[in-house]
Amino acid sequence: MDNTHLNIEKFIEELEKLSDKEILSYWIEGELKEAELYKDLAIRAKELGLEDRIVETFIILSKESKGHATRLWEIYKRLFRTEKLEEVDLPLIEVEPLLDKFKETKNVLEVLELAMESELLAKRIYEILAKRAKDEKMRRIYEYLATVENEHYHKLKVEHKFYVQKIRKDPKNIKITKILKIKNKFNIMEEEINIEDIITQLKNLSHLLDKEQDQRIM
Repeated sequence: MDNTHLNIEKFIEELEKLSDKEILSYWIEGELKEAELYKDLAIRAKELGLEDRIVETFIILSKESKGHATRLWEIYKRLFRTEKLEEVDLPLIEVEPLLDKFKETKNVLEVLELAMESELLAKRIYEILAKRAKDEKMRRIYEYLATVENEHYHKLKVEHKFYVQKIRKDPKNIKITKILKIKNKFNIMEEEINIEDIITQLKNLSHLLDKEQDQRIM
């Protein structure tokens, strides 16, 4: 599969061929790799002498991605009674297509733009999978993942706006036309973040799993 020009529908078709066990294994691995990527970006941002706020944002995103992987792994263990993840031969959608681009650019706005693209892409895929899911547990998992990716996107967008405003005041290093191009690209309708939605979704999913486990015992 071409990682550079991803066909979302084709990618989803490949995902839908997988078992629930393989799909969860795939997303757990993806969140762990994403955590590593944001950790590397935090180190790189510090080496480039960028503001502490952008370094801290990348650190927070790294920790959150690792936390998401941990929560998914707990769900995985409860569902499948094993700690061993399945091996899945698919590109990690949030990481692999962007690795080379992250390495090439030294422009903080381009780094933020690429990260925002990654989070939006993942969010859209989760939303599509949630709508198509026949299993209630998997649907709730996808809805939860879409919500947290949306949260990541908005955190990055805050930093993006900060740097756009900063460069407008001192445009000696980056052309204004580039800034406007990036701003226009992300001038889209977005959902408001509500952290309570994430908590509610996790509680609902946990309740559903507990209920299913009680039924097995009975």
